[in-house]
Amino acid sequence: EMVLLSLAEITGTSSLLIKAFKMFISTSLKYSDAVAALLTEKGYQPEYGARPIRRAVERTVEDPLAEMILAGKLADTIFADVKDGEIVFTKNKRKAK
Repeated sequence: EMVLLSLAEITGTSSLLIKAFKMFISTSLKYSDAVAALLTEKGYQPEYGARPIRRAVERTVEDPLAEMILAGKLADTIFADVKDGEIVFTKNKRKAK
């Protein structure tokens, strides 16, 4: 029997995946609630569970952030936020998770 996840459960999964990724990078990653909401919006497919959210985190957070870190474009503390419907990364410190 397939169990469909609710929108709130998927949003929680988005936050958990970002937190898990934070453990593997050498920088401090902070993010706004808008980031988790955007990931939920991009990856919400209740019939597939959390797998689409995982792919959304990889495409929109992990891959671009890894490239920016390797290129030396970001500092020890990174803030992720949403601007014009896209996730952006800055060196700015703001109140976030």
